[in-house]
Amino acid sequence: MSTTKNTLFFPRQRELATINDFLLQEGSGLTYLRGRRRIGKSTLLKKLASERKDTFYFQGLPDANDIKTRKEFINSFSKFSNDTYLLDIKEDRLTWPLIFLHILKVAKNNKHPIIILLDEIQWISKSQSGFLGYLKEAWLDWRKSGKIKLIISGSSNKFFTKNIHNSEAPLRGLSTYSEIWVLPFSLQEISEYYFPKWSKEEICLIDMMLGGVPYYLEAITSNKSTNDKGFILAVNEAIFQQKTIFLNEVDEILNLEFSNASMRNIKLILSTIGIFGATEEKIVKVTGISQSSVSEQINKLLNYNIIFEQEDIISIKRGNKRGVRYYCKDPFLVFYFQVLQSYTERIKLNRSGLLFDQLIKSKSGYYIEDFTGKAFEDLIKRILENRFNLNQKLFKKLNIVSPEYKLGTYSDTESQFDIIIDSKDERELRVIEAKWISGKDKLTREIIKNFSEKEIKLPKSYNRKISKFLCTSLRYNKAVEEMGEEFGIKVLFVEDLF
Repeated sequence: MSTTKNTLFFPRQRELATINDFLLQEGSGLTYLRGRRRIGKSTLLKKLASERKDTFYFQGLPDANDIKTRKEFINSFSKFSNDTYLLDIKEDRLTWPLIFLHILKVAKNNKHPIIILLDEIQWISKSQSGFLGYLKEAWLDWRKSGKIKLIISGSSNKFFTKNIHNSEAPLRGLSTYSEIWVLPFSLQEISEYYFPKWSKEEICLIDMMLGGVPYYLEAITSNKSTNDKGFILAVNEAIFQQKTIFLNEVDEILNLEFSNASMRNIKLILSTIGIFGATEEKIVKVTGISQSSVSEQINKLLNYNIIFEQEDIISIKRGNKRGVRYYCKDPFLVFYFQVLQSYTERIKLNRSGLLFDQLIKSKSGYYIEDFTGKAFEDLIKRILENRFNLNQKLFKKLNIVSPEYKLGTYSDTESQFDIIIDSKDERELRVIEAKWISGKDKLTREIIKNFSEKEIKLPKSYNRKISKFLCTSLRYNKAVEEMGEEFGIKVLFVEDLF
């Protein structure tokens, strides 16, 4: 590792505090721990279990059938409870109802409530096992006992959509606490716990490529000399050589949600969406997939939180029916389909070549054609979407004091703006133009002037004060700041994102 700190765990204090708040509530309780694959949910739960004697942790395995899962479960629970009752029962009688009934008995005999952590729930609840139905029935008694805290965790959004949020879902309405989300690491955390010697521009770019996912960041830091090698060599070794984990990673993510039969179409759709987004009409035209199939898969991608619709705030206020554009939500999937996919064959053959250096087009900075400009805009949006820290520099510079705002875009026949922040309470419309510009390039007067001249034609009933901000990857530059002030624009620099 590139740092002496525990990179897998230290940054998770916010999630830990939320979990502890749930555990401190009186009586029994049930909640869900959510987050994408590789985000660190299992690490968090295992850490919790290792620090508390009253906590039972069990993780499902993708290749284990229901019989094997039950065997592993009772072995683990017997060790946890120091109770061999289940071990002495014949296999054909070891049903989930019997197992759950025994857990209740153990809990009732325990002085304090026991905590049960069920991880990778989509692999525990095997098809035809009846696990979820039995768990629902058991929970009714568990809750009455006041002696069991249950946390259910998993990486499949499809599972939660089907089994919890659907109107006929077997686990619908059982939770006693709101879902707890494990989020990607912030820019500050990536810098502090992984790459303390890298520049802020480099930290931004690695986040734009990998999205702050611990497992991916560790792939970069697996070599102890990462910081000594520098950014380009470290990224090249981890991502653009034969041994990389990243070519297969797209399947690891999508296989959780889609069957093998639909995988080809899903990849075609996501590749067409890329980083710039696409309408349903464009997806049909580019992929050759039928309209009905595209509509069906788009609905699934939306439900599984893989893509999202981009909101044009002003057009919505005018009541315009514009073509809806879809965008990929996950930074790594964007990077894979926009950039990495086209390098697949070269990466498979590359043992030591410097492919990443060839990808960086600018000799004076880290510019990746058809990627960094839009990815920088998406990075800023992601920071703004995580509204829990209004003390962060970016929020202060934007003078945002309340999390009650909408994010969107604006476009008409003459103008297009990257990010619109519509703050209802403050009656202010903040407009952000994102520019990925190398620290060695000059932000010209013309760029700022052109931005200042762009207009937003507000509907008459949509009265807002308009404030304009230019966010750039440049390090702080007083001359640029003063130039912005001259044209009534506040310039935000890369430091303001940390």
